[in-house]
Amino acid sequence: MTTQEFSIEFDILYDNIMSNKAPGLNEYEKSIFLTQAQESLIMDIYTGRYNGGSFEDTEEVTSYLNALVKEINITSGIEASGITEHSTLYQLPSDLWFITYESVTFDDSNLGCKDGSTVIVKPITQDEFYSISRNPFRGAGSNRVLRLMKDSKSEIISKYNIKSYYVRYISKPSPIILEDLTKYGVSINGITDVTECKLSLPSHRIILNRAVQLAKALWSSSNQ
Repeated sequence: MTTQEFSIEFDILYDNIMSNKAPGLNEYEKSIFLTQAQESLIMDIYTGRYNGGSFEDTEEVTSYLNALVKEINITSGIEASGITEHSTLYQLPSDLWFITYESVTFDDSNLGCKDGSTVIVKPITQDEFYSISRNPFRGAGSNRVLRLMKDSKSEIISKYNIKSYYVRYISKPSPIILEDLTKYGVSINGITDVTECKLSLPSHRIILNRAVQLAKALWSSSNQ
């Protein structure tokens, strides 16, 4: 759907649901609801709330987020201290929202025949780290490494040297902005220009319906 189609159909659905009782919304207000609806749909798909499983469980749901899936292969860490002597910190992309897969490739002769192998990264919390790190079956080793988050950085904990750190992730979506917001003196997520929805076409109706429901809920709660 184009921004014009979003705007027109939003008005039609909103007027039908509210029976013309609620005041009309301007393009900025509609853009806010559409952007919130888009973000909530992405989070529901990622967490499994949308269909009760992984966002990769069905081809249809996976296609909704295809335009947002990106990958990066990071070959060098940054100068920063970590929680252990085996920590290496990597700067993550600024548009990263959710990590969906991550692995490292080793570069360490101490691994023998496993040198150059690729292993899965295990994300953990700081609360989990102490018990995991002391367990030879759950801690970092030749079969996996651990990852903590530190600000916008991944802290990779590995007993062996790492050649590269691969991350596949869902990027932050751009907002859905129906008209230039300069005249309102506002922005959405720092953007004022007209911005089309980047998600696949089948998801647009879902976003539209959610946005209208958000508008309805806000108006209803303010008039109780």
